Amino acid sequence: MAVYAFLTGNYARDIFLYGNRAFPNIRVEYVQPVKQYAAATYSYDQVDNAKAKGWVTEQEHAATEALMPPRPVQPEPEPTPDPPVEPGPPVVIPTDPATPPVEPTPDPVQPPEEGAV
Repeated sequence: MAVYAFLTGNYARDIFLYGNRAFPNIRVEYVQPVKQYAAATYSYDQVDNAKAKGWVTEQEHAATEALMPPRPVQPEPEPTPDPPVEPGPPVVIPTDPATPPVEPTPDPVQPPEEGAV
């Protein structure tokens, strides 16, 4: 019997994404093409989710996963930086009571130079 691509995709979607079908409920000639389609089309998370929800058995999951490319390596998480340190109270430098406070002097206004326009 011929294997139709549109049925292969529909069966894979119904089994792995929606859980509406199971491998025992599809025609025998579609079992391997459906696993191949799922391995080439779906992510590891989607295939693992189907197993976690009981839509595929451990053997069906292992057979599908064996057809997938190697699982990508998860990068090491970046270490969390130390939280910022709260600033302490402001530092007040005491003044010497014997020293009188210095008053700012105004800038003297200089007369214009002679011959300047």
